[in-house]
Amino acid sequence: MEENETAIKKIVEQKSCFILATNIYKKALSLEGLLKHYKAQFEVEKEFKFLKEPLFFVSSLFIKKPSRIDILLMVMTLSLLIYSIAQRRMKANLKKEKKRTIIADQINKEIPNPTLRWVVPCFEEINLLQQGEKISLVGFDELREKIIRLIGGHALHLYKIQKVT
Repeated sequence: MEENETAIKKIVEQKSCFILATNIYKKALSLEGLLKHYKAQFEVEKEFKFLKEPLFFVSSLFIKKPSRIDILLMVMTLSLLIYSIAQRRMKANLKKEKKRTIIADQINKEIPNPTLRWVVPCFEEINLLQQGEKISLVGFDELREKIIRLIGGHALHLYKIQKVT
């Protein structure tokens, strides 16, 4: 059976075209820039799906008042913003340190591109222990400290980790 290159080329051209309309002034953004921004939407939409996961119990909430729905949406959006910032910092610092990863999966194989979705469960076993005036973290080990260092910022202060210069 022979391939019909003309038919294949026509189908590829047809599937490669789509209409992208905007109200942005033509000189404000190039066609390439417009396409880049359009494609970047996928990253945001992909991250919003994590809000629907059973882990966050959003589906179990029943809210009648529109004002409370708005507040829940604001809290969830803020959570997504914090999640995205922490993940971006972690990945950028991993790249800066030229490390592939510090996190392993269930079979102890390194995860090439760790996400915060994989990192958050690492912190489930940490407990705050208060004995008199002394407060300590139980279950906080070297791996968790490395993760906090990668996230950086205020997380260092919250876990009382000295910033390395």
